Amino acid sequence: QLARADAGATSPGARERLLAVNELAASFFQTAFPGSWAQPYLAERLHTDLTGDPGWRPGLAPNTWNALVTHLHRHGVTDTELLTAGLATTTRDGRLIDRFRNRLVFPITSPDGVLGFVGRRHPHLGDHDHAGPKYLNTPETPLFHKGDQLFGRAGGLDDGAVPVVVEGPLDAIAVNLASAGRYTGVAPLGTSLTDTQAV
Repeated sequence: QLARADAGATSPGARERLLAVNELAASFFQTAFPGSWAQPYLAERLHTDLTGDPGWRPGLAPNTWNALVTHLHRHGVTDTELLTAGLATTTRDGRLIDRFRNRLVFPITSPDGVLGFVGRRHPHLGDHDHAGPKYLNTPETPLFHKGDQLFGRAGGLDDGAVPVVVEGPLDAIAVNLASAGRYTGVAPLGTSLTDTQAV
């Protein structure tokens, strides 16, 4: 696992590079969203179509082993960068595969950019289908630490909205939509609310 104190990975240049890699991934997921199962699923859950919404940026991780890895390789992203950003994982035989597969995906953002992702598995799949957890986050990386960040709309608190702590990402989005921005939903990412998140 990556050490949080890795000086090489946390230098300003390396941080900017990882943010750029995550932005490429977010754009890839967004492009795959229209026409996928995730689009009507999300529209039904929220009673609105968020396709192309610049605040939430919903996307789809395709149901393949290496669609994102292949795409990012074509953009000059290295294996080391894919692993460091938490976008890929290594199989037992050493192959690099996508971490997020067949999932509705949202970026986890800060004012700097995309820190990581949270992906909701296909709603027809359960624990017995070996599809992974209901929600899957980016692992610990130089950019993302799940006890430090909250999922929410970028800039929501800066607009003066009242924060409402909810259970999951879709709940956070629903709070924003239902209150027309007067309240902003924020969701811890696999942890109880921490002191760092509360600040």
